[in-house]
Amino acid sequence: MDALRAERILKMLNERNIPQLKLQLGITASRLGGHHPLKGCRACFADSERDTGNAFWRVDHQFPSSFVCSLHGTRLATVWDPVTPVHRRRWLLPLGEPACTWIEQAGVTDRQFKVLDRLQSNSCAFAKLPSGRLDADKLASAYRTGLREDAVEIRAQQGFPAMRPRPRCSRSGPAGQG
Repeated sequence: MDALRAERILKMLNERNIPQLKLQLGITASRLGGHHPLKGCRACFADSERDTGNAFWRVDHQFPSSFVCSLHGTRLATVWDPVTPVHRRRWLLPLGEPACTWIEQAGVTDRQFKVLDRLQSNSCAFAKLPSGRLDADKLASAYRTGLREDAVEIRAQQGFPAMRPRPRCSRSGPAGQG
């Protein structure tokens, strides 16, 4: 970002010109709206406030797939703000005024926590990939494989017989008839 653009953005921030600021930052306007609650780890807030003098939101906690803090091994809490994002005219700070209303996540088992932690770790690794490095076909194949493996594992845990592969169909009819 060049210095002139950075200066314009800081001016908008100081003047509380939020609509123009969003435009400059590439945050598009939409009539659909959306509620994207902020998430955070209280231990991270305490650490950042101790180390820098300010508590701040961590980007890795804001991924839709983030539910745990890998650093502290805790579940993330969610902030409830009754103001819709399109009508918000103030910054929502983790420990700022007005005080945030925090919603704690329900408890999870150790096994569930490990899965959520792995999801968090994978999301962070994914976010660090250079743009254009993701092949949509390979991703779809990986999802299908993962879902298939999970279904087999769940069925086995519940005492169901193993799934049999479905017969493949060709354009002319079921396998063996074409």
